[in-house]
Amino acid sequence: MAEKLDHYMWSRAGEINVVGTLDVINNPSDPVAIQRVLESLQTHIPSFTWVGFTDSKGNVIASTGGILKGKNVAQRPVFQNGIKGTFIGDVHEAVLLAKLLPNPSGDPLEFVDISIPVTDDSGATVGVLATHLSWEWSKEVSASILQPLMDRNSYYDIFIVSKNDNTILLGPEQMVGTRLDIPGLSAAQEGKNSYATVKWPAVITI
Repeated sequence: MAEKLDHYMWSRAGEINVVGTLDVINNPSDPVAIQRVLESLQTHIPSFTWVGFTDSKGNVIASTGGILKGKNVAQRPVFQNGIKGTFIGDVHEAVLLAKLLPNPSGDPLEFVDISIPVTDDSGATVGVLATHLSWEWSKEVSASILQPLMDRNSYYDIFIVSKNDNTILLGPEQMVGTRLDIPGLSAAQEGKNSYATVKWPAVITI
């Protein structure tokens, strides 16, 4: 499960890296052309809830749907980490985008940040290509992998837990968003064991 989640996110990061090599991006003189590229990426990969291109100061000069265009995101992790190198963040609730994106369910929007620095032909950093990847896709992975495991063995509940603060990302619905504190969790997070050392529950950390 962890490998599938990791592979999915790194695949999306790879696609962002490819887009970052396009001439229209690494020689950013035409915001309209940049936006067309970003919109095309989102159309082909809808799990990119938002894609934006900033200058080196964090000013959004093009974005899908024009959302946050003209705003400065220099204080956001997606920029602060992306300006340094390829960044894949932890799952988090939306901050700037919470009121700007469609949300029919009314549930808190959760994203994984993916961003990369963009350099021009001389190697100078000209901006950041930043994305918010919707966490909704993970529920499909959960349904296809975790649920069959639990159906075969009712003695187990299986959780996907954040390494940052032990928050439950996937698991029994009533526990998602709470913190898990059980023996063996630290060992699982350090890679010493794929599972917690108690019979209930099984834990996969990302």
